[in-house]
Amino acid sequence: MKRLHIGASRFERLSLRTIEMIADSSWIHLGDAEVDWRTKFKTEVQQGNWRFAVRALYRSVKPLHPPQQLKEFYSKTDFREFYYQTGDKLNFEDNTFDFIYSEHFLEHFFMDEALELVKEFHRILKPYGVVRTVVPDADLRTYDKMELLPKHAGSWTHPERHKTRWSIYSLPLIIKMAELMPRPIMYCDKYGKFFNLTPSESDLEYQQSEDKRFVFSLDYMQRLPSLIVDGIKV
Repeated sequence: MKRLHIGASRFERLSLRTIEMIADSSWIHLGDAEVDWRTKFKTEVQQGNWRFAVRALYRSVKPLHPPQQLKEFYSKTDFREFYYQTGDKLNFEDNTFDFIYSEHFLEHFFMDEALELVKEFHRILKPYGVVRTVVPDADLRTYDKMELLPKHAGSWTHPERHKTRWSIYSLPLIIKMAELMPRPIMYCDKYGKFFNLTPSESDLEYQQSEDKRFVFSLDYMQRLPSLIVDGIKV
């Protein structure tokens, strides 16, 4: 089984439950570089990015896991520093992965950039493979206030700034444009109704998926509820 976690947070920021599910040899994690949070705090203050400065300060004083435990987690899996920009190709052969997972990552790209990346997901997925995209349901969510407009959240080039406000009416469209079959999992519609359609073994569109363990579960996710849409390579 080959699985890809893209836009991965460092394990320092994840719950123990999630780490225990995704820290093994079946996974490649493409994500954040190791960060000195105190240095990042000073940098964000100097640049006037107060929101990100507060976040960095909190992470510097509230570690979730002891260093030795983190070292053990990283030794069990393949975690690679990753930065994506327009025109990049993911460094994998065609038809490599059974499952791709992206949580709260695509909102950090403009829509045209996100489409390029999702096309790369299509290329590296095996036939009948699944990419699970998880983003903030920025405007339509009824389980929380709508996402605040980023008036004072750094420049538009800041990597932590949200650049696209996804909804159930835009994310499936991008997935379809990348020649994947969209399958909504969790979302709010324009009438305020909340849907949770976690896949089960009776769902025909997943019958040929090789990765039943992760396709039929949301237990490894950090930020629920969210907008979740699968793309299936058919």
